[in-house]
This record gives sequence, C-alpha cells and structure tokens, in this order.
Amino acid sequence: MNYRQLGRIKTLEFFAWAGMQMGFQFDDCVFEYMADFLGAVEKGRVKDAHRPFTTLVPNVSADSDAVQPAVAVFWAVHEMGLLPSTFVIKQLISELCQLGKMEEAVKLLKLVEGRKQSCVEEGYSIVIQALCEHRLVEEASHLFGRMLSQGMKPKLVICNSVISMLCKLGNLDDAKRVFEIMNKKRFLPDNFTYSALILTYGEARNWEDVYCLLIEMLGLGLSPHFHTYSLVDKFLKDNAKLDLLFKLERKLDSQILQKLCKAGELGAAYEKLKSMLENGFYPPVYVKDAFEHAFKKSGKLKMARELLEKIENDCKPDETEIKSSE
Repeated sequence: MNYRQLGRIKTLEFFAWAGMQMGFQFDDCVFEYMADFLGAVEKGRVKDAHRPFTTLVPNVSADSDAVQPAVAVFWAVHEMGLLPSTFVIKQLISELCQLGKMEEAVKLLKLVEGRKQSCVEEGYSIVIQALCEHRLVEEASHLFGRMLSQGMKPKLVICNSVISMLCKLGNLDDAKRVFEIMNKKRFLPDNFTYSALILTYGEARNWEDVYCLLIEMLGLGLSPHFHTYSLVDKFLKDNAKLDLLFKLERKLDSQILQKLCKAGELGAAYEKLKSMLENGFYPPVYVKDAFEHAFKKSGKLKMARELLEKIENDCKPDETEIKSSE
C-alpha cells in the first residue's frame, strides 16, 4: 500500500517475497493494488469509510502495452478464484474497448457475468457501445439480445448506438425491430432515436413511415431538428399530401406554443398564438389552457384575453346548427 514511498523495484521485490511465503494466497485488496500498480498512470479518488485510499487506474490511450500487465494480473487473480473490485473490472473493460481489443473485452465480460453482478450491466453497456462504433453488427446484436434476455434494461444511449449502427449500414428492418423492442419495454426514445430512423426511412423514400415517426415524435413533446422537419415537409409536398402537411404544421405550432408557455416566454407565446389564429390554426384545448394558465400566473391575463375570446367565439357552435341537431 506504500508503493509510492518504496518505489517500483522494492515494491515488486516485497510482493514476490511475501507471495512465496504465503503461497500467493492474498485477498482481493492486495491484488487490486498490484493491478493498479502495474497498469496505472492516472489517479482517481475512491471514497470508502472502511478503507479510504487513492487508487491508480489504467489510462492507456494509444499505448496498448501499458494495459497488458494489469490484464495479466487480472487473469492470475481469476485463476486463484478471486476477482478485483467492480471499479477495476469496468476500467479494464473500458480500456480494452478503447484499444479495439474487443475479443478480450467480451471474454472478460462473460467471465465476470455470473460473479460480479454489480458491474455486469455497465460492462455490457461499455462493450456494446464500442462494438457499435466498430460496426461489428453480429457481436453487438448478440450482446444486446443477451442483455434483454437476462432482464437487464439497456440505457437509452445503448439503444441509440445499436439503432444508429444499423441505420448507417442500411439495416432498416433490424433498426425498426430494435425500436419496437424499445416501445414494448417502455424505453422512452429521444430526438436522436427518431432522427436516425426518419433520415434512414427518408433515404428509402418511405414517406408514410417518415410522417408517422415525426407525428409520434411530436406527440412525445420532442422537437425535430430543422433538417429532419425539412425532409418530411419535402416528402409531403412531393407526394401532394397537403392535408397531412397542414396537420403536421398545426401539431408543431401547438408544441412550440406549449413550450413557450412553460418557459414563461409570454411575449413570444402571445405572438405565436396570434400568428396561428391569423392562419386559421386553433390549438388543442390543453394547449389553450396552458396559455391561459401561464398568463394568469404572471398576472397578465388581461393581455391574453383578446386571443382567448377569439378562440371561444370562433370555435363556438352556430345556433342554427344546434337547433337543427335538436
């Protein structure tokens, strides 16, 4: 534990001598220190009420030789029936992935799978993301499926990595399948998820799915990027679907108005609703209520009254229609 004071040579000599005396029957703590000592170049504070210490962790960057001693210690520890801490395992997996040593990383992950549950889920996330970056489809898909089959819930960034990889490779059916799995297991998608799918469906000239995905995206309160929205807008115009374009514009305007009200940007919200009404767009009831509530909360309901009354008057059923229906 005092290797910084002893120096490298004396520390190794002491470890070798003590190991010979004890038949190398050290506990996990000693092996963690040796793994850190052999493979480390960066400090990181680890707080523990029982045994506080500063641990050294591998940070090898492009130097593949630097991590090998730490990996060798890991396998030596494993052969003795021991495993280092969760922190050390995750760090080794991460460094192996950064160096592109994917087979080693997967091998290490599978080895600890049944013994160190505290690091398995994060270990899967690290490896799957790296596999996606290297576009190793079969390996990434296999681990993703294995993760789901064991009841683990992948983080959104992992689902997005898999979908993005499949989209970039043109595997639209598989990307759609992953998206359906997300919906089935209630993994809430984000802007990145929808944008990747919309752009890929766009390349396939599938305007129906592109439109449905954007409507679904808006329904979740997500705002599309300009390029994403422009792509859908162009598809609808090219296919003469002006009714759907009108519906899309109305939904997007309602979402923008609601967000302005929520953010307290009342001046912009007023101008937005005024513009919508001038173009014959009437927001849904829940958006109108949000608009009214925001102005009422700020003591500026009088300012909004004119627009609210216009909505009420324009949307009020005609008396002759009421009589005829009776």
